[in-house]
Amino acid sequence: GTGYGSNLLSQFAKSVNATELDLSLLVRARERFQKDNLAYTDTPIQQQYDVVVSLEVIEHMSKEYGYKLLDHIHAHTKSKGLAFISTPRKIDNPSENRKEYHLHEYTHQEFRAMLEERFDAVLVFAQNDELISSQNLDNAWNFMAICFKS
Repeated sequence: GTGYGSNLLSQFAKSVNATELDLSLLVRARERFQKDNLAYTDTPIQQQYDVVVSLEVIEHMSKEYGYKLLDHIHAHTKSKGLAFISTPRKIDNPSENRKEYHLHEYTHQEFRAMLEERFDAVLVFAQNDELISSQNLDNAWNFMAICFKS
């Protein structure tokens, strides 16, 4: 992405390793946000982390690659670790722009099921603006999941 989320996380974390496969976005993020505890890479992570964060990424790939992304996240989350994963809710009449960039969107049932296949416990919340709730998942703008690994 643009580096905004990684920059925000770096204010609260000891270290942040941000991965972006699109080199033009990676360069822009590096130029915009430079901190001692913030590193950028264009290759998928290979070490394990206490916390893995993937915000609004999975919808930009096919369902098949979405499953592979979740497998990768799970494999690189330490035992007793957490993964925070979000995605927009699938809508019936998406805009042309949304259709172009979102290759696969998820219902909350589909999103929860694919996370529960991999993680030991999963909480899925509805996100509307700055409000996060366990209610009204069918009307959420986004889903935010907290995934626990034993």
